[in-house]
Amino acid sequence: MVQSLKLGLSVATSDARHAGTLHRVVIDEPTRTVTAIAVERPLIESGNLLKPGGWEKPRDVRVPIDVVAAADEHELRLSLAEKDFLALPPYVIGEVPEPDGEWNPPPEFRAEDVSMRVGALLGGGLYEPPHDDVENRSPTERHLSHGAAVWQREPHTHLGDLDRVLMDEASHQVTALVVRRDLVFRHDVALPVRYVVDLLDDLVHVDIPEAEWDALGEYRPGS
Repeated sequence: MVQSLKLGLSVATSDARHAGTLHRVVIDEPTRTVTAIAVERPLIESGNLLKPGGWEKPRDVRVPIDVVAAADEHELRLSLAEKDFLALPPYVIGEVPEPDGEWNPPPEFRAEDVSMRVGALLGGGLYEPPHDDVENRSPTERHLSHGAAVWQREPHTHLGDLDRVLMDEASHQVTALVVRRDLVFRHDVALPVRYVVDLLDDLVHVDIPEAEWDALGEYRPGS
């Protein structure tokens, strides 16, 4: 059975708590197998609201694909309860450099600081100084987000942008990428993965004859 991973879907835990949104699908490039998803937590719940630069700081959690229980057009559901979801590691795609110089808290900074209390009340943790995040994905893993560009390799032509990833539910093999076509063709098409020649972070290169691309019918969820 083919499972649809629609980017931007609301993600819920097994105890019906909102975990965030489906931000990225993580794929092992050589085998074209989905290994994980990256769930972006809401700003307040992530604890980033009151941290310096927290609004731009990544809020993705790495969720193994094995715990994705089901997905439809409205929601993706996990087999994990909220407490287990919150124990998962962040999805880190590279080192985040320290700010210039060593970070030192101001003299008036105390554990009882009001901003820390407010942050905790809003669902975040205590303030922590900036630190390095070490990449936690394998060298062969790549991710695709909503709107990732899909290009024909020769001639180098932009074919459209990614809307979702279709995978075999049992093997987690990618079967197709659903692409929103450019220009006058605004409908979505399911591009079989056999045409993909390069899979990079948020960039897909394909090699498909023009006639076969034009012959792809409109993708309709559930059809």
